[in-house]
Amino acid sequence: MNDNASLGRRGEQAAAAYLVGLGWTILDRNWRCPEGELDIIAHDGRRPVVCEVKTRSTAAYGAPLEAITPDKAARLRRLAGRWAAAHRIRSADVRIDVLGLIPCAAPSPVEAGGRGVSWIVRGASRKRRPAARAGKYNARHRRTANPLPGGGHYAESCGFSVEHVRGVC
Repeated sequence: MNDNASLGRRGEQAAAAYLVGLGWTILDRNWRCPEGELDIIAHDGRRPVVCEVKTRSTAAYGAPLEAITPDKAARLRRLAGRWAAAHRIRSADVRIDVLGLIPCAAPSPVEAGGRGVSWIVRGASRKRRPAARAGKYNARHRRTANPLPGGGHYAESCGFSVEHVRGVC
């Protein structure tokens, strides 16, 4: 397996763990039809949500969410409609979210001052925050105080920073 496929798989696992941490139920993973694949389909307690997961090793060449072009958004809407039809659900009831993941940088013990810290990526800047427990570099499923417009937010899950934007297309 190449490095990109391995990173993508780990990102999807972290995204699924993140969603479960929000209290969501995973309905399907890697659902396929002749037209393509949906990464994760979950239920947020009110409706089914198709979750497109974009994982990047670094933001040096752009944020993961920048990969969602108008063509990609249209394809996601078509695939969500196919999934809904296959499960006898109205496609209008299905929301599409995008999760952008980048591995968290684990600071050295000197940089951490001997305490556990978590790194949360916000745009191009990094903020250092105390971890939930001392000795742990990454708190699991922790939301930040700064929500994104449109109901999204940044969090961490399984060693990845997660940017979750709801209802993108």
